[in-house]
Amino acid sequence: MSSFDRRSVLLAHNAGVWEGCFIRLDGRGVESERFGTRLLVQESGGQIEAALTYLNTGKVATMGFAEPPDLMAISPEGHWSLGPDRTGPWFAVMELCLVDGERRRRVVVRHGAERLESVVVVVEARPGLADPAPAAPCGRRSWRGSMALPAPGSSAPTSPSPQRWSGASATPWR
Repeated sequence: MSSFDRRSVLLAHNAGVWEGCFIRLDGRGVESERFGTRLLVQESGGQIEAALTYLNTGKVATMGFAEPPDLMAISPEGHWSLGPDRTGPWFAVMELCLVDGERRRRVVVRHGAERLESVVVVVEARPGLADPAPAAPCGRRSWRGSMALPAPGSSAPTSPSPQRWSGASATPWR
């Protein structure tokens, strides 16, 4: 059992508006699409609500919960991860979010029963903060080394900024 209020920590570091870029890589690691997003995370009526707007289509994906799911790992620094709820030859979605003040990096991995289906890399920042996504197209060659995701409890730099991410710990967007 954690010694901190997971819900409060999640909201303290992740609530508010995030503007971002989703970069979807196919199962071979080649960029297949890229589009802008706007995410609003807020507390309303005792619920944590998230509304993700896909700027290319205007579609809004929403989710809400009273308490973070049991499968959601949350660090004291506000990083989080979610999934999968099982391992084996089944469909699985896993997400990791690293928070660095006014910037976030997320990665969503979708795995089918037999193979990797896609990886989505999300570069997010608070409105007005310049935090450009990697140059297009991303793929196995261009992505390698441009942003490292640290192992839990470690730190890794992000390029080109000398700032560091610390800790590790996510929600499936469909």
